Amino acid sequence: MTRRIGSRLGALALVAGLAGCTQFPRVDATAPARAAPTTYPRIVPIEPLLAQIDAPRATPQDATALAARAAGLRRRAAALRAREI
Repeated sequence: MTRRIGSRLGALALVAGLAGCTQFPRVDATAPARAAPTTYPRIVPIEPLLAQIDAPRATPQDATALAARAAGLRRRAAALRAREI
């Protein structure tokens, strides 16, 4: 049993040693040219972005539609709870 483990460790050491002698290709040479970024994001002033935060997004119609959807989902949940499985 000890001999088996020793031979396996020896084979593993031989394979690891041979793998360390391999010449690897240059990464720059294998990368395609189109992988390089061609355009960068445009830098914009932050003030207009911050002004959009203060602007209200929801309208009264949105609130009514949301309340109707919530009521429908509650009805559906109650029907599913009442079902026998």
